[in-house]
Amino acid sequence: MDLKQTKVTDQNRSQFYQHVYYHQTESKNQLIDIGAVDVDNIVAVDCCGWHYSQVFQKKLIMLETLLNAKYFKLGPECFTKLIDDQSDTLVWPKIPNISHPVVLLDRSNILRYRTMPELKSVIQDIVACYAPSKIIIRGRLAVIDDSRLGDRLHTWFDFFPIDNYITVKFLYDTTTMIYVVDLKRLV
Repeated sequence: MDLKQTKVTDQNRSQFYQHVYYHQTESKNQLIDIGAVDVDNIVAVDCCGWHYSQVFQKKLIMLETLLNAKYFKLGPECFTKLIDDQSDTLVWPKIPNISHPVVLLDRSNILRYRTMPELKSVIQDIVACYAPSKIIIRGRLAVIDDSRLGDRLHTWFDFFPIDNYITVKFLYDTTTMIYVVDLKRLV
């Protein structure tokens, strides 16, 4: 696939999807270990939940975006519910009969190219909708919308704290260009 191409077409759909969501080809030890999560309610947000479900042999609630389902022609086996992302404001689907799930956002596209206040707002929306017991976030530092001229760690101070949650893990690795944040709900 020509990497300069930025639009999904019938000819590049599969390759484009694998390029954007490259973690769908990763092995168990490259993904976030949801096998260690001891709850039945795991909500995978925009991160190939179907792949996580297959690899870890766990039933997940898989949220994908409406535009991804449309552009990549995702079948119903790839998602449980759709996030309406047709405007700047995300509309989160209601998920009946869940109580304090674990929410997983592994290199989720809905977090890409957002400023720290915008990223925090997305997480606060997830908290308001689902009241998760834990939130696990992993992303690439290169796709955070912030200044490249200063110490980029300082922009994270705008992210913390999230009301009623404590940070149990924060990894900011400029060598691998990955960040990881695990938040746990206060009782």
